[in-house]
Amino acid sequence: MKQLITNEFYELIESEINTAKGLSTVTINKILNSSTVTEEWARLKKTQGRYANEKDSIPVLTRTFLNSDGTIDNDSLDIKLNIDYWSDIVNVKGGYTFGNPIVYKLSKDFYSESELKTKEEWLNRQLRILDMPDLDNDQGIMCGNDGYSVRINYTDSEGIFRMKTLDSTQIIFVSKELSNIISPEYVLRYYEQPGKSGKDSFFEIYGNDKEWKYKKAGKALSYEIEENPIINPYGITRINGFPNNKIFMPDAQRVVNLIDAQDTLMSDLTSELASIRLAYLILKNVNIESDTFKEFRKSHALLVGADGSIEFLTKQLSVDALKWTFETCHKLIYEMSNTVNFNSQFLSGQKTIAEVKTLLLPFETKCKNTELKYKKASRRSFEILFEGAKRASQETIDADALDMIFTRNFPENEKEETETAVLKKNLGISMDTILADLSYIDSPEEELGRMEAAREENMVNIDDPAIQNIMNRMDAEAANNV
Repeated sequence: MKQLITNEFYELIESEINTAKGLSTVTINKILNSSTVTEEWARLKKTQGRYANEKDSIPVLTRTFLNSDGTIDNDSLDIKLNIDYWSDIVNVKGGYTFGNPIVYKLSKDFYSESELKTKEEWLNRQLRILDMPDLDNDQGIMCGNDGYSVRINYTDSEGIFRMKTLDSTQIIFVSKELSNIISPEYVLRYYEQPGKSGKDSFFEIYGNDKEWKYKKAGKALSYEIEENPIINPYGITRINGFPNNKIFMPDAQRVVNLIDAQDTLMSDLTSELASIRLAYLILKNVNIESDTFKEFRKSHALLVGADGSIEFLTKQLSVDALKWTFETCHKLIYEMSNTVNFNSQFLSGQKTIAEVKTLLLPFETKCKNTELKYKKASRRSFEILFEGAKRASQETIDADALDMIFTRNFPENEKEETETAVLKKNLGISMDTILADLSYIDSPEEELGRMEAAREENMVNIDDPAIQNIMNRMDAEAANNV
């Protein structure tokens, strides 16, 4: 599967980038017009069109039939139906994996208690600024749809560190190592914006130390450096990729032919049934004259002879065969994409959590693969952020100290979970571990803090005058009883 991760241009960029004018217009056009770039951007636009259910990206919605003379047949009835399996497959995994916010925290193994508190306060404040739950969800959905997604670190006009997701159709990764999109040497970005004389084209190069920005105004033929090479304030290429899996395959790519076949079958059958009903009427022993149908529209009646009849032409279709075909195709789409169909009978009836998780194993394996790739890529994003914060003298955090906890977005049996937690507690398992395993606890550390606060609040302070008074009265009553 050809991807937009290439070492094809690495030597070319290295040889020109540090010259007085940087990359020439010839080199920029060579990169943008190469088959590696054009084919990959076309693929990405098609997958994004699939997700948005755009007509031009779905084969059955753009199909045409030809007459014997080669012209397009516009007379035959052609009902075009699309069942949107593509976005369902993407959304099910995205919601299951990223629906619950990822918990970010720093490991206790790297810092003292006082250092950890200060650094976590800075990190939590930054996570709120970045709106990480929404950013992670968007990033995860795009990973599943495109095969990979792209994130950029930047600093806004007020000096606040930000992150955002970029459109994959604007990006070219250039790296010595062919499959390295998480920490590439260079990232190229091409995009257009409205200008004074039409659309202006921008071509940007992001490197570890420097960045370059070129502009081609309107219908101009050449790119000019809009800004001299800028020193990268982060010291690391600040755009990085998030792979969906090892081969950058979209979640629904494996079953795209099954999806198209299901659309074609559904469209053909619906068109066949509709065309039979509309087109074929058998009239036996009926007097047909020029005004017959005019009178029929008024009276809604036709004169039929003694041996005459009127009926529709019916075609014998095997309902069982059609039903089997549709159901088998539907089932295979979910099975071959390792996706759970939550609308099926699969989850019906009384099942324990263990039974459900066993049924979910293929789907969970796919989600876990994405989770591992996502953690690695996200750690790189935070490494860039932390390096920027360090250089800005805000805070110093080691990216290796960052832990990310994923919690599956799946309805759990809280009663069964709680009973299991009690058994674990009786076995002497730590409360940290027990709370981390409970689906309804978002932050085990915060919950432990609340439990400790409640325990201290309920403790009796024997030095309290009111408590002393009660104790004295109890002692007096005990003496009287004696």
